[in-house]
Amino acid sequence: MKANAVIEDYHVHSAYSDDSTYPLRQVVMDSIDMGIKEICFTDHVDYGIKRDWDSPLGIGYRSGAAGPEPFANVDYPKYADEISGLQKEYGEHISIKLGLEFGVQVHTIPLYEKLFSRYPFDFIILSIHQVGDKEFWTQEFQTGQTQDEYR
Repeated sequence: MKANAVIEDYHVHSAYSDDSTYPLRQVVMDSIDMGIKEICFTDHVDYGIKRDWDSPLGIGYRSGAAGPEPFANVDYPKYADEISGLQKEYGEHISIKLGLEFGVQVHTIPLYEKLFSRYPFDFIILSIHQVGDKEFWTQEFQTGQTQDEYR
């Protein structure tokens, strides 16, 4: 292990997030190679702007480099199952935790409470990615406002 190596990382996104294409297994293998001892996958869930994969309304899509790409929250059953399998397979080499990053808005809290009760999460990051169902990172929230107005 390198002298300055990170021992754990609890903010890890994978291909289950719309901002990453990194497969879970590859993240685990690369983490082991880097000498990381513990990781927690914390892929994005942003109620208010994205739907769940099992939503009766279906999921949304965004323009991507190769055409339309799914714009949805994590596929929870698949995500939890894959992480569980990796925990069993690589448990002797690295501790792998199940988590999510909740992009919370006041009106979405009940949805997060319901999701939180469904899975045995080890860790949850609470973030603010939107206000009024408008995103910061796309500049959607800031559009049409002065900097003083959106502070």
